[in-house]
Amino acid sequence: MIMKGIVAATLWAGFAALSTAQTFTAPLKRYYDPESVSIPRRALLGKRQTSAASERLYNVDQAFYMIEVQVGTPAQTFHVQLDTGSPSFWLPDIPCTTGCPGGQFNPASSSSFKSLNIPFGIEYAIGSANGTYGTDTVSIAGLTVTDQIFGLVNSTKSTIVIQNGTASVMIGIMGLGYPMYTQVDGPLDINFAFNLANRSIISEPIFSIFLDSQYRLGYSGEITFGGIDTSKYTGSLTYVPVVPFRRGNSDVSMYIFWAAGGLGAKTSNGYAASFTSAVGFVMDTGTTFTYMPAALSQDLVNSVVGSAVTLNTTYGFYDVPCSLASSTATITLLVASSLNDANSPPVELTVGMNELVIPLGSNSVKDSAGCVFGIAPMPGDVGVSSDTFIVGDTFLRSFYTVYDMGQNRIGFAAAKVSTGSPIATSGIPKSSAMPSATPSKESAADSIKPAISAVAIVTMSMLALATIF
Repeated sequence: MIMKGIVAATLWAGFAALSTAQTFTAPLKRYYDPESVSIPRRALLGKRQTSAASERLYNVDQAFYMIEVQVGTPAQTFHVQLDTGSPSFWLPDIPCTTGCPGGQFNPASSSSFKSLNIPFGIEYAIGSANGTYGTDTVSIAGLTVTDQIFGLVNSTKSTIVIQNGTASVMIGIMGLGYPMYTQVDGPLDINFAFNLANRSIISEPIFSIFLDSQYRLGYSGEITFGGIDTSKYTGSLTYVPVVPFRRGNSDVSMYIFWAAGGLGAKTSNGYAASFTSAVGFVMDTGTTFTYMPAALSQDLVNSVVGSAVTLNTTYGFYDVPCSLASSTATITLLVASSLNDANSPPVELTVGMNELVIPLGSNSVKDSAGCVFGIAPMPGDVGVSSDTFIVGDTFLRSFYTVYDMGQNRIGFAAAKVSTGSPIATSGIPKSSAMPSATPSKESAADSIKPAISAVAIVTMSMLALATIF
């Protein structure tokens, strides 16, 4: 979640074939020493196991996705936000009282828990989480990592919550970004996915994500660790390299985000913008909307609507007619296919209006009180550099994405997005750590709850995109 380095832009709507190697898929519920972040491919592959796994995704009211995770011995079950835009896994600790009204992990009940007695802290654009580091056994979809490092949070501010009646229930975050130090003197925070690869628990050092349409609420998509589910996309996968970043004035570049090299954007109505130098397109499942500079976002929405669109300055989104969802207009992001050859043709990521027009107070544009656009101007107070864009769920839902930890690349293919009537759900599934909950039914205008994904602000402000051509 970058609008944590952003904290996920959260929009409440109350407003088959696997590869030949076995693969693990886990249900998602939608709801700094730089030199150390890149693990050599040889080390990642190591001794191979013939295993991979998949688990479903849970779409919480077109807002964000959750994944089920088991922590400790015996296992305590949590439903946490899955986030490719941040590096760290954290849960609320049992003593958590500030901003942590529910769903705490109890280390005293786990025989495999070990405290590291090292402070944990991560600062988001509009929030923060603080506590201490610990390790324990963590499992997703039958895949288990022992001594997995994570943060036990005892206080949070403006992080992810859901409504359970009149009470707010805080959930944790499962970051799958490149490992990094979350604070100057902290340990290297190697997350679950990179540990699966580094310890050769999965047969390939990859994980793949399918989100499905915004209208498929409840269990809708899946994440696959160690393989690719070819039943979830059409055509073939096209890979683009991950772009490195530099810290401050350093000449050393490092992988920090799952970011592709952005070269431009265009619409099917004739508008086109080419960037004078490459920018970072960060692929971030933890951010609901797609964020970019205000001038570009304004030009794109004006082009597809066909007239000037006014920004709702209260909430930071563009109000658009719901009829735009049935338009044939498209928006395309242009992505560098090579870091070395400026003449290499870009990869085009194209999304239609049916996924970019977001209904308010409903999961259907037909009976919505209003609609907003899925691309928004980057808020000015989130600490993100001008050469970084956040590509959130409004874009990523249209693609099957493969995150290759071994070759530092991202694969894209057109997702087999579900069609037909929207799916209704009765609320978030119950677990041992989080009671069943249903988002509060607010007015359409107030249903927009921006929270922007989870890369620490200090990190973002100190980074610059490395030169790629």
